[in-house]
Amino acid sequence: MKKYIVFMILAYATALSSCEDSKTSVPPETMTVSPSSATVKIKEVIGIHAVAYPKEANQQFVWASSNPAVATVSEEIIAGMSVGRVTGISEGNAVITVASAENASLKSETAITVYKVPTESIRVFDDVQVAPGEQKVVEIQVLPDGATDDELVWTSANPEVATVKDGVVTGIAIGGTTVTVALLADPSMNRTIKVDVGISFPFKGPHLISFAAPYVLSALNFDTGGEGVGYHDNSAGNSGPYNYRSANGDSNSPDVDIENNAYGGNVGWSAAGEWLAYSVDVIDEGDYSITAKVARSSGDCAFRITVDDVIHTNNMVAPSANDWQNWIDVKATPSIRLTAGRHRVVFHFNNDSNFLSMTFEKAN
Repeated sequence: MKKYIVFMILAYATALSSCEDSKTSVPPETMTVSPSSATVKIKEVIGIHAVAYPKEANQQFVWASSNPAVATVSEEIIAGMSVGRVTGISEGNAVITVASAENASLKSETAITVYKVPTESIRVFDDVQVAPGEQKVVEIQVLPDGATDDELVWTSANPEVATVKDGVVTGIAIGGTTVTVALLADPSMNRTIKVDVGISFPFKGPHLISFAAPYVLSALNFDTGGEGVGYHDNSAGNSGPYNYRSANGDSNSPDVDIENNAYGGNVGWSAAGEWLAYSVDVIDEGDYSITAKVARSSGDCAFRITVDDVIHTNNMVAPSANDWQNWIDVKATPSIRLTAGRHRVVFHFNNDSNFLSMTFEKAN
């Protein structure tokens, strides 16, 4: 009896399976495709949907493009449905054909027109400041949004200072250069970006040093970068308080003590061990003298200067000016030879002197 029941169950399952096979093997009679036509941008991807009828028919299809140089197609199965993924390649026309995998004579077509959106301009947001060994991405925008010929070519004017690849700038050595981004399809459409490579960067610069005329560098225009980079101050807060730096766009130097005066302002309330860094760009290579303007109400002013981390002067001393605003010129000796390009000059306080400016000029 048990054997008979098992046989009946197996026979029923076989019959049911046979019905299912018969159901899925219904030959397709008609088919539809949607959309029947479409416009596609170069690089854009759209989906074409195909359905065979009756619904029980085989829903497997073969997709093809009449012109793959203009538009390509590949199949993707989504929720059990065959979708043709069409990608625009170049301007022109193509026909996407979808045929039943079971009946190749049963087919439908979608007419595709591929068009381009030409680039009108390249927008650059900011110049680049980067340290040696550091990388930064150049922020640009190709306009209009959705432009199809947006492939770009990047070049550096001086790879020994900075290199660029795919919009990423790498600092190599201290100095300045430019990188250019151009449209591959039209190199005349290009923009140039200034690149500064350094430990710190000029504030209200560039500070150009040449033989043509003396250059007066205000003490207030020390480099950006903040504590330990553009300056070092032993105490918190500005005792001036003259908000020269923040008023001119630098919110990262709150602890340097700056006061206003008839000359535009000076650094004061200093202490031994504090320093201010200045990035200068030398145009003419040669020998230069550096003259510092300092003041102190009693006792000698004391300071020293380093250039590119090399001591240029040991302790320089100026006699008491008997007033914090009675400025004395102290010429650093000897003169210093500066090569063309970027240099980092650091003014070191050896006591609590006021500091107004440094003047760079051709040495006699």
